[in-house]
Amino acid sequence: MLAGFLGSGKTTLLNHLLRRSKGTRIGALVNDCGTIEIDAMAVAGALGDSTVSLGNGCLCCAVDASELDVYLERLARPSAGIDVIVIEASGLAEPRELVRMLLASEHPGIVYGGLVS
Repeated sequence: MLAGFLGSGKTTLLNHLLRRSKGTRIGALVNDCGTIEIDAMAVAGALGDSTVSLGNGCLCCAVDASELDVYLERLARPSAGIDVIVIEASGLAEPRELVRMLLASEHPGIVYGGLVS
């Protein structure tokens, strides 16, 4: 999970990971807070259909753990062939709440790997 203040470099770091994945298939769940999904557009070209964009507000306020599982399922299904999912939180997100939501996930393929803030 990537978290941090607005303008702290989350999208830049995600793009760096995508460009240097060395064969690791990365899926991204990008959380934008505005009506124009700027962050999602910045990574969509690199990911194609391996991205899920959430433009409906802050992820930690907009969904609960079961709803997060629905979004993650789109990337975690075996047919997607994704090795790791990176969640880019909005600059307004509360990282502690997002970690709690991931730990509460009931999806068997989802394992919390860490937080970069």
